[in-house]
Amino acid sequence: MDSILRYVGLGVATFLAGMLIDHVKPKAKVVCWTLHSFLFKVEEEGAKNPVAIQTDSVTIQNFGRKAAEQVEIIYKEKPDHFELFPPVSYEEQTTSTGEYVLRVSTLMTSQEVINTPRVGRPNQ
Repeated sequence: MDSILRYVGLGVATFLAGMLIDHVKPKAKVVCWTLHSFLFKVEEEGAKNPVAIQTDSVTIQNFGRKAAEQVEIIYKEKPDHFELFPPVSYEEQTTSTGEYVLRVSTLMTSQEVINTPRVGRPNQ
């Protein structure tokens, strides 16, 4: 009976040690937030009404202790214009449902990317 309890205790201790190791290992933690959103009214020569141009900026940052891989930024449709700052390599893709996907291959620890995803006329 004593040896069975020893084996059970060893199994429980091994399980708990594995859970602890998994809990403290480095992980990626990607967070995003809106930096700003502006609506400009631009006068065009010969136009009756000013043109409304909307710009938004979103910051995406890896707060984790491990590099984040294959970070996807998904839009309902392709923005009129976007810019990633600082410049990072990315891939573009359009899904079968028409969503537009930007895929950044790697975001290193504490690295942030500011994305200006839309410059265009709102409600179009």
